[in-house]
Amino acid sequence: DGMSVRVAGEVFILPLNAVMESLHPREEDLPPLAGGERVLVERGEYLPLVELWKVFDVDGAKTEATQGIVVILQSAGRRYALLVDQLIGQHQVVVKNLESNYRKVPGMSAATLLGAGRGALRGEGSGV
Repeated sequence: DGMSVRVAGEVFILPLNAVMESLHPREEDLPPLAGGERVLVERGEYLPLVELWKVFDVDGAKTEATQGIVVILQSAGRRYALLVDQLIGQHQVVVKNLESNYRKVPGMSAATLLGAGRGALRGEGSGV
């Protein structure tokens, strides 16, 4: 099972077993850090903020964290916050391993076809 999320016109599938919760971040939850790193403070814990639009160079995405949605993921014993534009929903998907069918794509473990022939990438929890 996977959670579909949208960043501008791109759709990504997150492993449902890694999704802990989602929220709309407030400015006070996003303290500035030296070096340009971004974090989300959630219940006193500092979580790295991963902006998918930056990782995959997606044009037209919500670049201000307070305008997007943060999905908190846990994988390989670590928790982190993933900034997306929209939650689409939960789906059962058939995935194909990218590395064995194409090539290694950093942060992505598989690909799937959605309705209308559109493709989506499945994130690799520890790789993002």
